[in-house]
Amino acid sequence: MKQFDTDGNGALEIYWEQDWGYDASKPEGKTYACKLVGYQTPYSVFKQGDYAQCVVSHFELDIIE
Repeated sequence: MKQFDTDGNGALEIYWEQDWGYDASKPEGKTYACKLVGYQTPYSVFKQGDYAQCVVSHFELDIIE
């Protein structure tokens, strides 16, 4: 069996996941952001509000509008 093609439909970055990057200007160096990934998570780009839910769930924040 061959390895899956990284350019195939299954590799589309359509899910939000915690951005594990480092930002020295923010508390504890956290980015307080989510980024697009190619593997399945509970947060989809096709569902309105999922980006905010991703950020809230990973960083335990309250969003003030």
